[in-house]
Amino acid sequence: MTTINKSDPKLTAFVLGELSEAEMLEIQKMLDENIELQNEVEAIRSTVSQVETLLQNENSMTLAPSVSAGANSHTPRPRAHAWGWSSALCVLVVCGVAVALLLPAKQAARQAAKDMVIHSEGMRLVTEAPTQTELEPYRRRRTPHEIRRPFGPAPLR
Repeated sequence: MTTINKSDPKLTAFVLGELSEAEMLEIQKMLDENIELQNEVEAIRSTVSQVETLLQNENSMTLAPSVSAGANSHTPRPRAHAWGWSSALCVLVVCGVAVALLLPAKQAARQAAKDMVIHSEGMRLVTEAPTQTELEPYRRRRTPHEIRRPFGPAPLR
């Protein structure tokens, strides 16, 4: 025969009658041998009876007439802010659509202005050839050796 602990849920199931016949007989044999288990089963029976009494009292409770009259009346609640959320949502949608439509147009205008600047700069370079003095800072200075022999490498010695 197996031993059972005081906190085993089988004791509660025994008190509530939720066990099979074989398990009920086994628990009953253990109860006959162990006084601690008998005390625990009595405590569980006491708790169960207290809970049943409280539940019976709760079911017999009724509402006061003023409360039950208020619960049965179906007066609609005043809706002071009925359009508050929907109007805010509409405003957000309109702003989102405006941004979505205007943003590509603004980017296209920027690109067109940039292209115009590049085109006008290119036209200025074509129409106005730089003078020698303007190109002087960008010219590479030649060494005296390159001035004497402008073509090809210097001869080996």
